[in-house]
Order: sequence, then C-alpha cells, then structure tokens
Amino acid sequence: IYYYRITTVLNSVDFKKQPNGLLTHSLLTDHGWGFVGLNINYQHVKDYTAGMNPITGEVEYTADHHDLQILDNGNFLILIHDSQIVDMSEFGGDKETEVIGCIVQEVDEDNFTVFQWSSWDEIPITDTYAPLDSNPLRYTHCNSIEEDNDGNLLLSNAALQDITKIDRQTGKIIWRMGGRQNEFVFLNDGGFAAQHDVRRLANGHITLFDNVQQGRIEPSRGVEYRVDEVNKTVEKIAEFQSPEISGADGMFMGNLQRLANDNTVIGWGSSSTPIFTEFDGNGNRILEISDGGIFGSYRAFRFPWQGYPIWPPVLVAHLEGNTVHLYFSWNGSTETTGYKVFGGRDRDQLTQLATVARDGFETTYTYDLPVGDSTAGFWFFRVVPINDVGEDGTPSNDDYVVPG
Repeated sequence: IYYYRITTVLNSVDFKKQPNGLLTHSLLTDHGWGFVGLNINYQHVKDYTAGMNPITGEVEYTADHHDLQILDNGNFLILIHDSQIVDMSEFGGDKETEVIGCIVQEVDEDNFTVFQWSSWDEIPITDTYAPLDSNPLRYTHCNSIEEDNDGNLLLSNAALQDITKIDRQTGKIIWRMGGRQNEFVFLNDGGFAAQHDVRRLANGHITLFDNVQQGRIEPSRGVEYRVDEVNKTVEKIAEFQSPEISGADGMFMGNLQRLANDNTVIGWGSSSTPIFTEFDGNGNRILEISDGGIFGSYRAFRFPWQGYPIWPPVLVAHLEGNTVHLYFSWNGSTETTGYKVFGGRDRDQLTQLATVARDGFETTYTYDLPVGDSTAGFWFFRVVPINDVGEDGTPSNDDYVVPG
C-alpha cells in the first residue's frame, strides 16, 4: 500500500496510527531524535519533540525514540534518556560513568512542557539489573509510557524490570510492579523481565511484551494481567506465544496490541521468524508473518487505515489505428475499487464512457473511436477513482490528449 525509505537518518521506528488520525514515526536527524506526523496523503505535517521550558522557552532535552503517545486533548507523552556523570567506583565502576536515567514529559500543542518527571528524583541507580560497572550504564531503559485509566501514568523500565505508576499531579511514585522494589504478589505467574510496551486496557487489565522471563528458559511472550491495586496482587489472564519462537529470540523490542474485535497482535521484536502474529479471542493463531530478515521489527501494529496519494491518478493512452488503449493507476490509494472513464472532443464536456473495476496495480480500458473521427482533431480522456462505497475520490489527472 505504501512504502518509503529513510535515507538521511540512522533509524526510524515506532511507526503507528495515533488517535488524532496521523501516522507517526521516530526520526533521528543531526539534531537528535524526534517524531514526525504524516496525514492521509503521507505528507509530513507535524513534528513532536521534547518540550520547551515554560519559563525560559528553551528546549533542554532531546526526545528518545521509544514511544510517543498523543492524548485526546492534543497533548502528547514522550520519553527522554537523560545522561549524567556519576562516580560508580563504589560499585566497581568508573569514577566518571555515564549513567542514563529517564525523563517523562507531557507536552502541549504549542510544544511547552506541562508535566515532567525524572527517575533521578525517585529511583536509585542500584535498583537496576544492568551491570553497575558498565559505562555507559542505562539504569532504567524506559521504553513505553501510557496514560492510565485514572489519569496517572504507567512507565515501563526494561533495565529495572518493573512498571512504575506515577502520580500525574505530584510526580511521586504510586507503586512499582516487578523488579527489586516489587510491591505485588504474582498469584499464578513468575513475573516478567526486560519487558516492553506496557498498556492498560479499558477493562482495567494490563498487557505487555515479556522479552526474557527472568530465571526461566521459556520463549518471549505477550501477557495480560488482572491487577488488584488495593490488595497488590497480579493474576495472569492470558499468555500468547508462537511455537516458532524459542530461547533468546525476542530478547529486545516487541509489543502487544489488543484490537477492537478482541484479537491480539504480537510484534516479536528482535525475532524475524515470525515477526508478527495475530491471535483470535480464543488464543488461536490466525495470521503470522515473517520478514525473512535477521533483525526483526521494533513494534508491529494493525490499524484500520485509508490513505490517499497527494498526486492525481496516472493515465497513459496508446493509439493503434482507430483504437485507444488506456492504462491508469493511482499508487497509494487503499480504498479505490474502480474508475470512471470519460472521453470526448470537448475537454470541458466529456462523456462517461465506462466504469471499470480496479484490476491490480494498473487497470486498462480499450475504446474504439467513432468511425471517421480518427483523423479529425483531438480526443480527450479522463479517469476518476471510485472508492469502496461508490463515491468519487480525489479529482482525476489533467486530460491526456490523444492526437486524432
């Protein structure tokens, strides 16, 4: 349906549809990470970056590529990997170790920061499972941010192996699930490790992609939990695995998406065999895709989408004797099911000649010019795309002139 290659950057990930209708993906440029928004014509119409300080107007940080969540009010949540130099010699590390923490920002539509939280204020470095003598030391490795059903925030920290719930008003930690400071009892599950993509469902359950289950050899999985935040218990409701995934596959990246029809999409992260699986509501695999590569995909999603190219349809005509062969296409139009074909001698008063069903990438139509007209002046042709409910789409291309 659509494809373009990023040639001026090192990487681009987290390509998805947002609630405001835009497609967004991260973009690494000479100025650091950010996100771009594309409209239904695949045009770059919006930038999402770290927010400006509301007092100084300065942008103090560079956004990270791991997640962008656009909220219903137009604000957005974004992550920042923040580096500080710390003396880690007490723990066998260097006196000048680059330690990377996490900053969460909520940014408004004018790009001012309206909320900011820092792991440096709330979480000690020694809570990490990363080696304390490493340099750099990514002690949190935050990789997803989610607006909770009560308006607070859920933060996934892979290196801490925990979910941190943050008070949206005070910035204080409400609770931590998993990791060294775990406050919950897992009733029927061994917990998760190095997880990605923590999301809250409308029914109150929490889903995530469990990359490497600590202390066990089972493969990576998607998992759904029922969480009792009062009694601090966690119950596994569903687990999603693929028999093709084994051992260390899916060690990093990956996601779980719950669809409107209750199906579940799993992106297997660093695995490429498969790269994507869809399960129905009963846990049966109904779709599985492998990319044949060696690296996998950061996240994989399934969204309803209708895109239109900004350019008009392409129409080419070839005259053989008294017969005109028309060839036409509209690359990128996901809903076009056919074309109306118009023709005539007066370009301002063309007559509809036919309605032709779309036939693959390129559709053809043959028209015999009226007898005696093949050498008398010009004929004009136009095609107009039709979408799946029979309405005309974007106006057609300029008339293509066929010499008589």
